[in-house]
Amino acid sequence: MIEPTLSPEGSDPSSWRRRWSIEKSDRLDRFLSEYLPVSRRVLRAWIEQGRVHVNGKKAAKGKHLATGDQVEISLPGDPAHPLLAELPPPPTLAQSEDWIAMDKPAGLPSHPKMPFETGTALTRLLAIDPNIATAGDDTLQGGLAHRLDPGTSGVLIAARNPEAWERLRRQFSSGRVEKLYLARVRLQPGKPVPLDIEQPLAPCRGDDTRVAWKPSEMSSTPRSVRTECRTLDDRWLVIRIRTGHRHQIRAHLASIGHAIDGDEVYGGALASRLFLHAWALQLPSHGWIVSPPPESWNIPVTLEPRLALNRFRRRPVRSPGRSSGSTGPSRDGSKDRRRAGGARDAGPGRGSNAGRGTAKPRRKHPNRRGDGPSGPGSSANRGPVGK
Repeated sequence: MIEPTLSPEGSDPSSWRRRWSIEKSDRLDRFLSEYLPVSRRVLRAWIEQGRVHVNGKKAAKGKHLATGDQVEISLPGDPAHPLLAELPPPPTLAQSEDWIAMDKPAGLPSHPKMPFETGTALTRLLAIDPNIATAGDDTLQGGLAHRLDPGTSGVLIAARNPEAWERLRRQFSSGRVEKLYLARVRLQPGKPVPLDIEQPLAPCRGDDTRVAWKPSEMSSTPRSVRTECRTLDDRWLVIRIRTGHRHQIRAHLASIGHAIDGDEVYGGALASRLFLHAWALQLPSHGWIVSPPPESWNIPVTLEPRLALNRFRRRPVRSPGRSSGSTGPSRDGSKDRRRAGGARDAGPGRGSNAGRGTAKPRRKHPNRRGDGPSGPGSSANRGPVGK
């Protein structure tokens, strides 16, 4: 059992020290990277914070060392164990011997960006189970199986041991974990939200606070991801994603002109917070884990994850005139077109005598699908349209 390293008020900010005598010239950050298990980015940040001294003076960024120089670094703790457990522990939604699900509040980052940073969901989880710190393969993300943006509230899961982390990561990356979100947007009159959005995303060139969907703004090869939306009313959406990409839901909705309320990065309407909530999550070996949305949101319908998921399992009819520039083809687009053709055959002017005067009706072939109102491909037998 790993004992938690708490960060009490008034603790010594320089409780871990190391000194070296330089035997050959080198650049400071490169020298330190050989002895400390952290990235160059972290080392440069520590140098800027004044934690590194050369010959008794604060080192400058890009400092070159000479033979005989004395280097000293002072840190809040051992850099090999950069996560500090933090009180109070977070509210939990469900747990097992292998994982724990917390109810992350809005405004709380999922994990630290720097060693010994506190004020995150992960550091609070360590107050419940310190083994989470070493369950994953990233020293700053511990056993988190996924991440939520700081402004997003809701279900967040962490593994308690390496075997559980590997299993959860496989389930998340393969799309076997069901994830449902709630979002408030400003729907434009006469411009329905597409049922499915497929838009490649990539880091944005020159702006690390957002991702890009326009090729001219991408700094690397994009990854194709899919976001499925259903409307609850003229403001609220329930959203399903099978895998994840940074800012996926936020960027996809912004790309079609429906930025989430409170999303300052992507042009959302001014609001008290980001109106995006990780509402429900279902693991293959567990039932639904639900984080109720804030009561102040006044969601207009009674929500239940199993019934909400049925909205996505119904085969939707593609909206006429939908722009192909903002969405990709549905997985069953060809079937929708065949069904639409069957419905047209049954409509006035083709499959009936309406508007034909005394013209003879077309003969029905016994094996033809959708020739009449009761045919298996007709509109009368289609399931309700998901929204």
